[in-house]
Amino acid sequence: MRNNPYVQDAGLERYLNYRPGGFHPVHLGDKFQDKRYTVVNKLGYGSFSTVWLVRDEIQNLYASLKILSADASEYSTGTEHDVLRRSTTGSGSGKRFVLQFLDSFIHKGPNGKHLCVVTEVSGPSLAMWLDAISDFGELPLESARALIPQLAQGVEYLHSCDIVHGDLHLGNILYHSSLLESQENIEKYFGTPQKTLLRIRHGATPPYSAPHVPRYVVHTPDQSCLLEAIFETPSLVQLKICDFSEASLHDPTRPKGVKRKLNCPSVHAAPEVIFDELVSPASDMWAMGNTMHQILTGGREGATVIRGAPGCSRDEVVCQMVRLLGRPPDRWWTRWEARSKYFDEAENWIGNTEANRTPKPLGIRFRADYLPLDEQQALQKVLAGIFVYEPQDRLTARDVVSELACFKLEEK
Repeated sequence: MRNNPYVQDAGLERYLNYRPGGFHPVHLGDKFQDKRYTVVNKLGYGSFSTVWLVRDEIQNLYASLKILSADASEYSTGTEHDVLRRSTTGSGSGKRFVLQFLDSFIHKGPNGKHLCVVTEVSGPSLAMWLDAISDFGELPLESARALIPQLAQGVEYLHSCDIVHGDLHLGNILYHSSLLESQENIEKYFGTPQKTLLRIRHGATPPYSAPHVPRYVVHTPDQSCLLEAIFETPSLVQLKICDFSEASLHDPTRPKGVKRKLNCPSVHAAPEVIFDELVSPASDMWAMGNTMHQILTGGREGATVIRGAPGCSRDEVVCQMVRLLGRPPDRWWTRWEARSKYFDEAENWIGNTEANRTPKPLGIRFRADYLPLDEQQALQKVLAGIFVYEPQDRLTARDVVSELACFKLEEK
């Protein structure tokens, strides 16, 4: 990046985020919350947080510590705290598919005040998992079949607690396994931490130095051994829905949802999120349908029902919606300023190569020959019931769980 004084190493958080308002500088052995949590390794990072493997010195077990940037903490503290607390209060089989919240606190550091969230330890995200398939073979049928009803049950649980996740996608769903319930296995699969010194470009001067910037950064552990164990034993597959930074509490007296701008991938944004910025359980269903389709079709780019490359614009997403489902309701169609870029006055798609033919909506099509016929039919019905324009007409999470009963999810 131009004007970046650092030599940015691949696979590590953006070094320029270590600044006032940004990431908290963390070193191995650091202690948090009155010395209760000791940092022993790194688990990962995101745009607004870093995640660490810590030892709970009181409970004598490992946990995951997510430290939000100071800026993100300012607008996340109240809502995310409320959502996390609410996520522990419900009951039902789907609760086990939501990452277990253990503790939260505010930590004051050189870059500001940071919201810290402690949860159980889980494995890599499904995004990382599916990216690794080429190294370990195809995703086992048993794994894909297990993940689909688990995702539906997890979302049903959140909605039963009046929680809207707001950002469902493969990166916010973690693999979990009984393998990780053993402290010995956690040490085995996450290994010895690897450190790297921050390198400065010749002649450059970083805008900040210690204590705002860490002495070194820690690599995310190579999880190939854990992935191999996952693929070798598909019966151990279990997912955990995580990351509630975009979540909100739903008011059942306002079924259309609340007006809120979501920072979610455009390809997963429901039409009401794009046009009206209304967020409700129905908008979660749209994202869940896309994610289910990705899991069952390999997780590759463009494998969502509403197709779109990472980082695509919302106008490109709306174009794909129209191609798939037809013209949206007038309140959205007439407000879509970019529609002339994709459709002519007769509502023909400009990309259509067959002259003078108004393209019919492509419709929802799902086919996975490796699934039994009853499961294929159930998924076709689910996707057709999710991808409808009007939020109130979509299937609910409870509906989807019922429709997917044929998958016969095994107890773990």
